[in-house]
Amino acid sequence: MDNELLQGVSREVESRGAMATFSGPFAGKPYKAYAVQAGASDVNLPLFLLISVPARLLRFLLAAWITAAIFNILLKQVKPRHKIVALCGFWIMFYACFLSVM
Repeated sequence: MDNELLQGVSREVESRGAMATFSGPFAGKPYKAYAVQAGASDVNLPLFLLISVPARLLRFLLAAWITAAIFNILLKQVKPRHKIVALCGFWIMFYACFLSVM
């Protein structure tokens, strides 16, 4: 992680506390950066843990729902086994692009 990213996360945690964890997943910022900064900023640990579960789950559920909707529309006539292969290929490509940009 670069210093600029960590400074940005630090500013977010300082201004919004544990709630800053909600914006990170949608901006491609690592959860661990928020966890470290929350600890360094004396954010209440039980509160951070309580907030971090839905914060991380929200991005996952949103991505899964959108992907399922698109695949069910585009691949309506495709056999389930082929849908699984296409879905795996999609996520591999998605994360390869995502990680190369981040």
